Amino acid sequence: MYMMRAGMVSVVLSLCCQMQWGGVDVSYANSLRRAPHSLENCDSVLMADTILLSEHILAKDSVAYIDSLNIADESVFVGKKMSNLPELRVESQRNRLLHLLAYVREYSSLTTYTDTVFMFREKMVDFMIPVGKRVRLSGWKLPRVLSSRSYYHFTNANGLDSVSDECQHHFSWSDWVGLPPAMGVPKRLRKSGLQTMDTIKGKYSVAEVWLKGENEYNVEVDVLARKDRRGWIPELSSYFERGVEFDKLKLHYNFDNVLRDTVANTDLTRYEYDIESRGRGYTIFRFNKKDEPFFVSTHAEVYVMDRAYLKVSEAREWERLNYDPELAEIWYPNDIAPLSAEILTLKDRVANICKEEVRLALIPDKNIGSMHDSRKNYGIGSRIWNVIKDFSGISAYQGRQNRKKNWDRFRRDRLHRSKQKESR
Repeated sequence: MYMMRAGMVSVVLSLCCQMQWGGVDVSYANSLRRAPHSLENCDSVLMADTILLSEHILAKDSVAYIDSLNIADESVFVGKKMSNLPELRVESQRNRLLHLLAYVREYSSLTTYTDTVFMFREKMVDFMIPVGKRVRLSGWKLPRVLSSRSYYHFTNANGLDSVSDECQHHFSWSDWVGLPPAMGVPKRLRKSGLQTMDTIKGKYSVAEVWLKGENEYNVEVDVLARKDRRGWIPELSSYFERGVEFDKLKLHYNFDNVLRDTVANTDLTRYEYDIESRGRGYTIFRFNKKDEPFFVSTHAEVYVMDRAYLKVSEAREWERLNYDPELAEIWYPNDIAPLSAEILTLKDRVANICKEEVRLALIPDKNIGSMHDSRKNYGIGSRIWNVIKDFSGISAYQGRQNRKKNWDRFRRDRLHRSKQKESR
């Protein structure tokens, strides 16, 4: 505590009156006389624009105005008041690119009427966004995988229950949902400080819901409610033109420390999305039967763990980074929810797989290997004959005929196997 003395008294307030002075609480220790300009029946007083105290002018933030304050032979006790200041960000003009490092937790499934492939995946991704003008590096807004761990669960109508950390089918939507572009805050939330929620309606349902906090926005987007909402996911919007039928496409973004009338990637802290579709935009080889539909669903949570402004030279080093996604480490955010018991069981089953036994039990495909002795191709006569066949077109013709024969044999084999399964 600090004790101060003041001189002349022109305005006197009672003990119940309290003023806020430059972030410091100032209270009067003794009962003082009321002046004609004092405020009656007050519990607290916010002082005016200026207060003259001991011939010093003190700047004030207030709603009531008092000309001056002079205190004679009275004590004024000043106590410290701690304040939490917002984060101060200093940007350099030379750091023209923003690098984001994020953790992704993903749940995806690929299903038909009889078969299901479920995947749980954890991975570290990064983004590179130009924030300056005339930057010669375009960066990337789609997630680039730095490290990844995948866990698959295979089931079907015949009672199959198998797990693995590998799958030949790529069906996840997470690679096509990147960072959103800068979006303007609705006008209702800009004008009024009391307004904390705004809704943008679509034709049949709600398209966007904005929740406002203290320099914070939570945005929920239903892309299927309005066609212009596809601007949140420009990279994924091309699949609408390919004829992919989406049954669900919802996004949820969290922006913090927003000091402008727009939300941008520089304020993004986390986002998640739910996607359900009929098909994937291309056929998935050797999974479903001919003309049989398949369905894809993806739910992912993305947590931004670190951000840094880089120079162009530093950004190019990140662009040329050599890494192995299977060996790189995965870092977890502090505020993430724990995994469910089903996912933990799946991870344990995959960790206990003996890959050597599986590899030894695998029967090699005869179509991959050659039936001829490759040592004969290195003779002088064989080399001359191969050159003649290449120039005359005989090799190309034989190659086409061999591919056709192999494909016909493969189709007959698959049809024979499918008939055997149906007969069972």
